Amino acid sequence: MEQRSYAYWQAWLKQRPWVLALGFFFLGFCSDLLLLRSIDSVPMLIQQGSYVVLLAVLILCDHHYGVTKTLPAGWVGRILARRDWVIHFLFGGLFNAFFVFYFRSSAISSLSFFVFIPLLVLVLALNELSMFRNLGPVMRVALWSFTCTSFWGYLLPLLFGFLSAWLFVLAVFLTILFVLGMWYLAVHFTDDSKWNFWKAVAPSIGTQVLLLTLYFSGFVPPVPLSLKWIGAYHEVRKPDGTELLYIRDGFRFWEKGAQTFLARPQDKLNVWMRVFAPRRFKDDIYVAWKHKDEQGQWVQTDHIQLKLRHSGQTGWTGHTHKVNWLPGAWKVEVLTADTRLLGSIEINVHADDSTHPREFSLDKR
Repeated sequence: MEQRSYAYWQAWLKQRPWVLALGFFFLGFCSDLLLLRSIDSVPMLIQQGSYVVLLAVLILCDHHYGVTKTLPAGWVGRILARRDWVIHFLFGGLFNAFFVFYFRSSAISSLSFFVFIPLLVLVLALNELSMFRNLGPVMRVALWSFTCTSFWGYLLPLLFGFLSAWLFVLAVFLTILFVLGMWYLAVHFTDDSKWNFWKAVAPSIGTQVLLLTLYFSGFVPPVPLSLKWIGAYHEVRKPDGTELLYIRDGFRFWEKGAQTFLARPQDKLNVWMRVFAPRRFKDDIYVAWKHKDEQGQWVQTDHIQLKLRHSGQTGWTGHTHKVNWLPGAWKVEVLTADTRLLGSIEINVHADDSTHPREFSLDKR
């Protein structure tokens, strides 16, 4: 195989800047996934709030000094001369953090994982490409409005201690007010016909309409909550810590507990979960049990309400059980109070008619 020189790959990347952009995005995402520990960290919230405010200021400064073609003297002017890179850095920091939080809150089986997360990846990729950054206020203010709503979208539940559709609507309303305020300041301090309603405000309002549509369609992940674990077990004990007993049918290391459930008549079908909830959070979650009928449709049999409370970084734990089970396929869904999916598990129940003693495996969590 012909060995390619360093100069060859340098030229190859120069012709395809999107490859380098996506590579840096992936590396940034992996590092943020490890470093961003808790969504309710006060220093992190202050940092992100500062980024949102600083972005608004820099976007206005970029517009003003881009029109006047003059910069202040001294160190302020030298900083403003690099405002494009600072804006790009701030957007990248916020988008990476939002992606991590949305990713953690997305159930793999949910609509948000297959629609909202890829959409966010697209936005992140576009932010890395210079051709989209060069669009000016149309792109920047629209992206800023997205970051503003995302920030309000989990700050308000953190402050109020519960999830609600009205809190998300309030986040959108506050963002639109701030966008209108930015537009007023831009028009007041800079005489420029290019910064008009249709270029500076309408794209942001369109972004907010899209976010509302995605939210009420169930595509927006339920930040700041996240399901850390869910599994199926034969017995749940709590002596000093939680002990979960199960029998696994064969070598199924990928299963969470006993998703292939060998059930004797006296057995309970237990589902145990661990959910992260931020400080001062007090809300309900719901557990929906569903059984697949002969037509292959999921039929709900139970809808159980549980009280979710903050329980430190390890998360809140709870479980439900099914006594009157039937052989076949079961699905257990964990839902937020505003009906968004936190996570789910599918269990295949097989009747076990044997009477010999059973040996259970132990899962400590």
